[in-house]
Amino acid sequence: MRRFLLPLIIALTAWSLGGVPAHAGIVYVSRDFSAFGTVDLTTGVYTNIGTTSVQLDALTFAPNGTLYGMGSDNNLYTVNPTTGGLTNVGATGTFFALNSLAARSDGALFGEDPFGALYTLNPATGQATLVGSSGIFGLHSTGMLAFGPGDTLFSDNSFFGDFLTTENQTTGAETQVGSTSLDANHGLFFDNGQAFAFNFFGEIFAINAGTGTDSSTGVTVPGGFGAIHGAAAAPAVPEPTSLTLLAVGAAGLAGYAWRRRQRVDG
Repeated sequence: MRRFLLPLIIALTAWSLGGVPAHAGIVYVSRDFSAFGTVDLTTGVYTNIGTTSVQLDALTFAPNGTLYGMGSDNNLYTVNPTTGGLTNVGATGTFFALNSLAARSDGALFGEDPFGALYTLNPATGQATLVGSSGIFGLHSTGMLAFGPGDTLFSDNSFFGDFLTTENQTTGAETQVGSTSLDANHGLFFDNGQAFAFNFFGEIFAINAGTGTDSSTGVTVPGGFGAIHGAAAAPAVPEPTSLTLLAVGAAGLAGYAWRRRQRVDG
């Protein structure tokens, strides 16, 4: 019986580490009038957290859970997800104000201006360094920059039509993925590998990252706070039950090791 104990404990521990995200389907958004809150992707319910001291044009979560915001004053901020309080990291120093922001899985921050110039941002100072230009004529909407699966960087480009694009993180060059509707052009983000964006009226669209085509989810965020600018999916957090199972598994492993040591010593 005892020889099955260790594999069982290890299996329970591994399962607990892969627990269901506590915040799945919850997205932090910035809206007109400096409103900041969350949106439930399933119901569209908007929960207002507070009013930020500066209008935020873009939001992104770093891998360590830090929420960054790009201010309309072209400064990089960290955002308190609980209160909406801002801490000014610093000015980007770019000629045109950046209106989008995205964090890579290694913590590198990227931002883009409305004309397609891609930058890296120093997360400690906010200072921007030019990566390069998109090479495609067009405009880039507010908050439309996000990392997808495999750390592929996605954006949009619109002038005569609207296109989902990928961006070369070394040169800034854009490659068109495919045509999207003019609706889904606010607050691009990924949740569990699926791309989403909002239209001006708060309707949520799912975007096929392989083709660029989009379709309405049938869910609309109620009005009252204006259009959505930036959006960032809440990071996955293990459920309390998963954390409990992890603790139980760890305790079981420790006890098993102690009993084996006692038998050897005896």
